Amino acid sequence: MNLQTNSIQTFLDSLAAKTSTPGGGTAAAITGAQGSALISMVCQFSTNFEGATRMDRRAQQARASFLDLAQSDIEAFDTVMAAYRLPKNKPGREQNIQSSLLQAAEAPRATMALANSLIDDVLTLSQRGNKNLVTDTGMAAILIEATIRSAEFNILVNLKGISDESYVTDVTAEIMSCTSRLKYLQQVANGVRQSLQAS
Repeated sequence: MNLQTNSIQTFLDSLAAKTSTPGGGTAAAITGAQGSALISMVCQFSTNFEGATRMDRRAQQARASFLDLAQSDIEAFDTVMAAYRLPKNKPGREQNIQSSLLQAAEAPRATMALANSLIDDVLTLSQRGNKNLVTDTGMAAILIEATIRSAEFNILVNLKGISDESYVTDVTAEIMSCTSRLKYLQQVANGVRQSLQAS
């Protein structure tokens, strides 16, 4: 399916269908796009601090990239399924599988890295953004965290089948680096919750 030209309803119908794609990796990237969109909205209502326009531009670029990654995830997983369907005695089958698994790991890997790049902007908005949109900032924090956690699962499931130990080690280190920063997003969301409960 083409995510750029289909409606939300069509996407959800496809996600719910008894088909391999779109699946969790695509949903993770779409979640990141939603988080990016919320960052953009808060930025446009937060003209009181320098850098809001640049932050908005980054979020808009991220939103477009997340949609591209969602499409890439669909195509990569379809490649994996095609590789596993090859006859077991076909020459080069294992190399084909390994190549497709590496490709399939790259979309969620890039999704995670892109979501990680937005954490500092969410922190800034929680401190300097328009306070009337504090819940939107909090929801952006939750969505970006969900994007990273969801991408992590989709990376790990592909790493299980990848025989390149160097690649697995590098990507595992990236996962640990990204997930170690989730505490900042949790702090933002908890701060929003506390502010709402106190009011």
